[in-house]
Amino acid sequence: MRANPPRRKTVSSHYIGILLASLKQHGHNADSLLAQHNFKAEQFLANSHNPAPIRLPYHILSSLVRHTWKTLDDENLGLADKRLPMGALNYAGQLAVGAGNLGQALGVMFGFYNYIESGLKIHHYIDDDEFVFEIDMRSPKPDFYHMLTDFIMAGVHRFCCWLTGKQIILKAVTFNFSMPSHSYEYGLIYSCPLVFDASTLSMRFSREFLKLPVVQNTQELAAYISESPKGLLLNPVDDDSYTIKVKRYIETFRGKELPTFEKVAAGLHMVPKTLRSHLKTEGITYQKIKDVMRQDWAIHCLNQPHYSIASIAEEVGFTETGAFVRAFKSWTEMTPSVYRNKVLSLNS
Repeated sequence: MRANPPRRKTVSSHYIGILLASLKQHGHNADSLLAQHNFKAEQFLANSHNPAPIRLPYHILSSLVRHTWKTLDDENLGLADKRLPMGALNYAGQLAVGAGNLGQALGVMFGFYNYIESGLKIHHYIDDDEFVFEIDMRSPKPDFYHMLTDFIMAGVHRFCCWLTGKQIILKAVTFNFSMPSHSYEYGLIYSCPLVFDASTLSMRFSREFLKLPVVQNTQELAAYISESPKGLLLNPVDDDSYTIKVKRYIETFRGKELPTFEKVAAGLHMVPKTLRSHLKTEGITYQKIKDVMRQDWAIHCLNQPHYSIASIAEEVGFTETGAFVRAFKSWTEMTPSVYRNKVLSLNS
């Protein structure tokens, strides 16, 4: 079997379209940056809120976020009713790395953001054996499509993981809005139960994690910030959730027919019922994990001209090309050929 190409994480163009719209609203654009990746803004702006937007390599989103931060001098990405000047994350991080444990770090960070009136208010408290923090957007209207919300919620969690060098297992995330069209991203951003139409925007995890010592320093903070938002909307590499365990296991079947759920459970030394229960608790199913991984693999290959549709079908674990074409259309509302042509048209 041929060697697998390097994996490339992908992300919904939903987020890219929102950033381009924010730049445009503030009198700016990202034309030169998009040109470096052989894309144009028009089609993202026209399709950013389509229920099934195309997926693109994650590094494009990272570059666009950094461009938006710098251009608008706003860590809120132009999506809040108040601009948050660049440097706020650095100052909050400096306070955090000087703390003794995660609980103290979050206390000083949240206090800092509340003090400078960052466009949101953060409340945190203990609820029995769980730590809860809630975010109150002063005016949710600028963030109508919830991109800033996604970045803040995921960002706090990822920062906690980085700060302690441990995976913080989430108990639940609640959203004070209805399930959005891009909610298919959330099962992989958060490996935990998700609740929409809740009264608050919140995240909770075991209070025991608050005792974890802070293991980072100011030098490592500088590197972390320079690489932001690397990995912000992706699960941390060392995530010990069952979602990631399943993904790691089926990664070994790249280029082969993917294993049955029963085989995955056996490979993880579990009975299927127990594994299914764990995945349900994390808000995801085995089929969804397979679909997202196959979609990421397929999109990477579709961007490589030497891959035929038949070879891509084999690469992502389908024994029949027709079955792959039907599955891909169910994921993106386009056939692989139409998808490839659509992406190429962005360069025309």
